[in-house]
Amino acid sequence: MKFGASYLDMLTCLLDNVLQDLGNADLSCDMWLVAHVMRIGRMLYSDSSRKLGSSSHSIPVHQLFKRPHGCAVLNINDVLSNKDAPQGGPNDEREFTFKVYQGEEKDFHQLHELIIKKQSNKYNPLSGQPNYG
Repeated sequence: MKFGASYLDMLTCLLDNVLQDLGNADLSCDMWLVAHVMRIGRMLYSDSSRKLGSSSHSIPVHQLFKRPHGCAVLNINDVLSNKDAPQGGPNDEREFTFKVYQGEEKDFHQLHELIIKKQSNKYNPLSGQPNYG
C-alpha cells in the first residue's frame, strides 16, 4: 500500500476502460455507446499528398498527429430490447452497425451529444459508408 490507497485502487487508475454489470435502475435511463474515430497522420489531408523527398517515403513518427475524424453513437436500450436477436445463451455474439458522422473540429468534443439530440445541421454522415437504413 502506498499512502493508504489499496492495490486495487491503484490498478483502477491505470485502466482505460471500466466494464460494469448494469442493474435495472441503470437500464431505466438512456444509455449510449459512443465511438470516437481518430485519424493518425499529417496535420492536414493535403500534406499527405505532397512528396516527402526522394530518400524517404514514410512519415517520421514525430510528425504524426492524432486528429478527430468522426463519431458514432448506439443506444444501449435498443440493443438490449432487440427482439430480432437469436435466442441462445447470454454469451452469444451479436453484431450491430452504426453510422459515423463528421462535424467541424471545434465541435468534436460535443459531436456525440449533437448526434443524440439529432441536431443534424451540425454534422454530416462520413462519406463512403454503406446505407444500412
